[in-house]
Amino acid sequence: MKARAIPTDRLHVTLHYLGTFAGVPADVLAQARAAASRIASPPVEVTLDRIESFSGRRVKRPLVLSCDLTESLDALEQSLGAALDVAGIPLRRHPQFTPHVTLLYDERRIAR
Repeated sequence: MKARAIPTDRLHVTLHYLGTFAGVPADVLAQARAAASRIASPPVEVTLDRIESFSGRRVKRPLVLSCDLTESLDALEQSLGAALDVAGIPLRRHPQFTPHVTLLYDERRIAR
């Protein structure tokens, strides 16, 4: 892999895709944070036990750590999605939500 890793201060578990931005606009981020603050969820344990490349149209594909969707993580994803909908934040819902942390983007693909 030739790509540079995403800086550690930017690593996060993606629950919902907010859009393609060089940086998330401050107003969208503020709305998303406000929406998230209105939901209640017990702590959710996540074990990222796979590494794979997501497919897509980009030349450089995301290399991610991923895991199976657990019941508790699914409930959190659904609650957050509903809160974001109420806040008026347009979401691109994926029927097959895959919890993941993006490590880098690269032209080479790693199969699951």
